[in-house]
Amino acid sequence: MPKSRYNVGSTKKKGATAARRNGSTTSVGLCSVRRFLLNLGLVMMGFCFVYFRSQTDRLLGSIKITLKDTMATTTTIGTTTASTEAYASKYEQQHESTVCISQEEIDKSSLLTANVPLEKEDPGTFARSDPHDNSAKGDTAPTLRKDYNSGNDIACRVLVANHPDYHYELLESVVLKYPLPWDDMPCDFTKSNVVVFDIAMTLHAEKAKELPTYKAYYYSYLQGVPRRRMVAESKRNTTNTKYENVMAIIGDVGSPWEMEKYEGIYAAQIAVSCGTIDPKGFVNRSPFHFCVQHVSCDISETFCDDNTRKRSCWLNPMHNQTCYFMADIFPMFPDSERCQQPQNNKNNDKIRLCTIGTAKSHARLASVFGADANYYRQHVELHLHHRFGMIQEYVINKVDDFVFIANQSSFIGFQQSVSKCDILIPLLFPEAGGLGYFRYNPKSMKLSGSLSQLIGYHLPSVMHKDIYDSYKDVLTAPATTHESTEESLDKALKQMIQTVAQNRKRACNHSPNIIHGKKCLPTPPLRPELQSQLVASAKQTSSQSDTKTTPPLPPPPQDNNDKPAVSLSIPPKEDTANIQKPPIRSWMSRDALIRPQEERQYVWEKEKREQQKGNDKNAQLRQEFREKVLESANSPANQALQLKAGKLLREAMTKFTAPGYEPVMDEKKDPVFDEIIVAVDLEAHLMEPGDGNGQSKKALVGETLFGKLDGDCVIYGAGIAYETSFEVTMAQKNTGCAVHSFDCTMNDVDALTRFIDYQKDIVNLAFHPWCVGEEDAVDQDVLKKSNVYDMSKFSSNMVRLEEIMERLHHEEVDLLKFDIEGFEWKLFDSILQSTEHLPRQMAFELHTRHANPGYVPPHLVKEKGREAVVALFDRLYQLGYRTVSKELNFGDFRCAEFVVYRFYDGDENL
Repeated sequence: MPKSRYNVGSTKKKGATAARRNGSTTSVGLCSVRRFLLNLGLVMMGFCFVYFRSQTDRLLGSIKITLKDTMATTTTIGTTTASTEAYASKYEQQHESTVCISQEEIDKSSLLTANVPLEKEDPGTFARSDPHDNSAKGDTAPTLRKDYNSGNDIACRVLVANHPDYHYELLESVVLKYPLPWDDMPCDFTKSNVVVFDIAMTLHAEKAKELPTYKAYYYSYLQGVPRRRMVAESKRNTTNTKYENVMAIIGDVGSPWEMEKYEGIYAAQIAVSCGTIDPKGFVNRSPFHFCVQHVSCDISETFCDDNTRKRSCWLNPMHNQTCYFMADIFPMFPDSERCQQPQNNKNNDKIRLCTIGTAKSHARLASVFGADANYYRQHVELHLHHRFGMIQEYVINKVDDFVFIANQSSFIGFQQSVSKCDILIPLLFPEAGGLGYFRYNPKSMKLSGSLSQLIGYHLPSVMHKDIYDSYKDVLTAPATTHESTEESLDKALKQMIQTVAQNRKRACNHSPNIIHGKKCLPTPPLRPELQSQLVASAKQTSSQSDTKTTPPLPPPPQDNNDKPAVSLSIPPKEDTANIQKPPIRSWMSRDALIRPQEERQYVWEKEKREQQKGNDKNAQLRQEFREKVLESANSPANQALQLKAGKLLREAMTKFTAPGYEPVMDEKKDPVFDEIIVAVDLEAHLMEPGDGNGQSKKALVGETLFGKLDGDCVIYGAGIAYETSFEVTMAQKNTGCAVHSFDCTMNDVDALTRFIDYQKDIVNLAFHPWCVGEEDAVDQDVLKKSNVYDMSKFSSNMVRLEEIMERLHHEEVDLLKFDIEGFEWKLFDSILQSTEHLPRQMAFELHTRHANPGYVPPHLVKEKGREAVVALFDRLYQLGYRTVSKELNFGDFRCAEFVVYRFYDGDENL
């Protein structure tokens, strides 16, 4: 019997598995922030603290740069600590061109201590129309159809304006995600799908002092670079798909007051901090003015009207009935070596907890630390990201020795510090002044910036259960939840700390680099000398030819998160699909061992789909094969077999469902599969026989067809338990199909390393740490009664079949193979609920009562006797499946291997 061990489903998810379910790994800093700040102070003495919120924001009840909006409904996830896992598979982060900045570039650049001139730029660099020309304003405003730098055609220009001296972290997200009504705007997409977004922001660093460093980042990495726009979360299922390939180029920069004089050249204006400039007045000045809203329109009667609501988009999912998007695009940073030996760094094994801002319930967190100071002192460091000094509550509770202040006055320094967090704690409670961040305060429903950052950087989190209820659909990493009590917060923290520590230990066993947050490779900066060369080249090319191209640059690092090659010349419209690699998907594992082979196969499948577009050869081959299979199935001999098989099932079902029938408590020696016979006997050219082993070679329908489809076929293998010979055979030797294997119990680092290494060179084969089935398929208490499964290896990463197909972009599964030691009964309950996503063929082992308890937990099959077997195959028969292979397990007659093929889709059933 195959030794697959596969846990299907769990109702009670344990916090200790929250990060393990998606293979996430985290790490701590190389040295304490306190030591770092001491050294940094010798150089940067006199620098001002960072301000992330102006007085205006305070008056509006708005949030910090790092504290924007939260929400919640009171969904009870647990009584004390609701340890939940939030890993939104349906919410795919499409940050295809995220900027990734290496530490080397940070060290040698002005990103931390920029001295960029703040004086007013020459309006001629961004405005080429007469500001006094009335014909260039209002509803008939013409749009500039050429890019200033390259002279290439563009669809239109949009102005993104941010008036206050904060919220710089929102600009990239607004450019790339704000859902504009392109059909209603004066944009011409007939010649180009490129839109230039000019940026207007304050010229005076009045408060936060981060403007100079943000401008250094802007000029070095953003300006002039093509970026593919994304679909806002609230528009993902409704947006017009013809605008999903719009390319954005971040253009010129100036002050709002200067650039707004040239309103006539812009197809639209977007106010990033709309609440600071009278949203109602701004929107009603032009039909092409749009708002980014931070708080509810119901905050006051003078704040919004109907027009304002229609042309506003909010920054969190509490406003999902209108329009919202997550401002979760931040500069990324490559992995660093975080696995040094403890003797080299005494804090190496500590978990880095982080909070952002001072307007939080620090008193509660300090009290939790004080109640178990020895535990927290041993396991964690707390990094407070704010502009003030030590918060006194930590001093009072005598825990300030492991609390550090992360005060970064630069835009990049702040983001890099947050990205290094192992766990981010929003630290919001409805009773402690945080009501405005929850859904049940409709006059506020603000965003907490910490939520945007933990989503953007894919950071594990510990949050209030009502915050989780509001954000669960957009979270990109695990979360444990807590109630409003200190006991609940303490329990949730310890659960996540344990999980992150276990995952880091596992990651460090096979790599010195921990994938922390989002993986990325360094993006080359746009150097001043390179920029001047490109401008000169673009001008020269523009004067010589109507086809404007730029001399090729050295290719950037190849990775799914790569930024496209820097170019001031817009690529032709038909070539824009090649600018970027496929996006990193939120379902991909964060485990450094697993993720590369997931990314590799994702790219392979995408390339295959592109190659086969418009080619109906494979469809024709499939149709021809189906006709041959049906011809064989409908032959007189096979029709007689089908009638016999159906009759056996119907007679048994009639007996077993008759009033007064009592199921027979059979013994191990009693037959249990007698009513199941081969219903279609296919010829060898349609179905090659197996080798009787059950592992590497099974009797399958259509292997000869698969070999002709050039990868246009899909095979799933579930519950593999480090045994991959069948999947390797199908991927490499027989078919060339896209083969995916699934198992959420494979957590032995050494065994998993050998397993991945064995198949590392097979580009069309990937392993995913998921189990196929329902999340509540099996009660944990049932599993604990079995001595077969090590529950510490159970990751609870259950994913339904249709959701897996959606993640992997598969419309149909040609073969689903599984041998999951008794859990197959729950899997059948899941996949047979609907006929929409049924596999064409299934190969499986069925286990029944009295099966060898060394492999099969008795509690899973104690009710699975002859009656259950007949009921299952009767259901399969009704769905059009016919048994084409049956092999009893000669080591255990209570188990048998079957192959069923769906010949009929419904009405044509015999």
